[in-house]
Amino acid sequence: MNWGAGILSLVVVWMLLQGSWDPWVAALGVALAACVLFFSKRLFGVDGVKQSRLIRVRPLGLLILTVVFFYELMVSSLQVVREAFRPKIRVQPAILRYPMEAKSDLQILTLASVISLTPGTLSLEVSPDRKILYIHVLSVDDDDGQSLVRSIHRRLERAVLRAIR
Repeated sequence: MNWGAGILSLVVVWMLLQGSWDPWVAALGVALAACVLFFSKRLFGVDGVKQSRLIRVRPLGLLILTVVFFYELMVSSLQVVREAFRPKIRVQPAILRYPMEAKSDLQILTLASVISLTPGTLSLEVSPDRKILYIHVLSVDDDDGQSLVRSIHRRLERAVLRAIR
């Protein structure tokens, strides 16, 4: 990805998030996009800088991860609001063991961060062998949280692994 394409794509995303096509919003987007690309050029391999062998971020995968995260954010927010306004609260908090496929530090950090940013869940700890992530959840179903574990794997972790190799 070259500088022009990177700045253009980030400015479009910026303007969509701002909900405005105002020239001042675009100018601020260009400035922010240039800063983001400048400080992350080693990560993305912008401007001919060789990418690290350990980290390879795929821009399309990153976009998919963003969409998946915002979807999960909305669904989880609605679930937490629903529980908060019920006359009788029926939460069943628990700590789940989540077996991870993520291997690299960046993959594990991203997965734990996305889980913690989703309402109703909080990443607590990674096991010393880096295979298990302990997650506190607001409420579990009758199946001891296994449906939530499958959901995290199917949606969030797969998106993280597609975005970061």
